[in-house]
Order: sequence, then structure tokens, then C-alpha cells
Amino acid sequence: MRLIKTLFIEDIKITIFDFDLKYVIKFENYRLEQTFKLDKLEFNGSDDLERKINSDIILSLIHISEPTRPRLISYAVF
Repeated sequence: MRLIKTLFIEDIKITIFDFDLKYVIKFENYRLEQTFKLDKLEFNGSDDLERKINSDIILSLIHISEPTRPRLISYAVF
């Protein structure tokens, strides 16, 4: 797996990896993370993927909750 790029949007770290015929997108916020695998053929290169990640439509769908009390399990909704 090869690292393509790391983006920071607000408190969210977004890492894009190249893995065979897939892009692996990892969203991290504090101790929470969510990973997606996307088919490379759906995009015109990693720049196209980055533009779609940066679009307001995609970012408006991202909500990561923070723990409200210690030892509670938090969740990520995408």
C-alpha cells in the first residue's frame, strides 16, 4: 500500500492510499477512524478523488462524534 496524500479538513485527518486497483481512504478524528476502499476505475486519477473528497457535498455527509464521557464507545457516521 502506497501513501498518496494526507489532507486535514477541520479536525479530520484524511489519508489516501493506493492499493492495487483500489484507493483506500482513511478518515481519523481523535481516537476514531473509518476506512473505505474505492475502485480506482471510478476516478480520473488521485486528483479527481481529492476534488471529490474536498467537495462540500462529501464533507457535509461527514459527522464524527466525540466521546462525551470517558470509557464510552464513540461512533462515526459517514
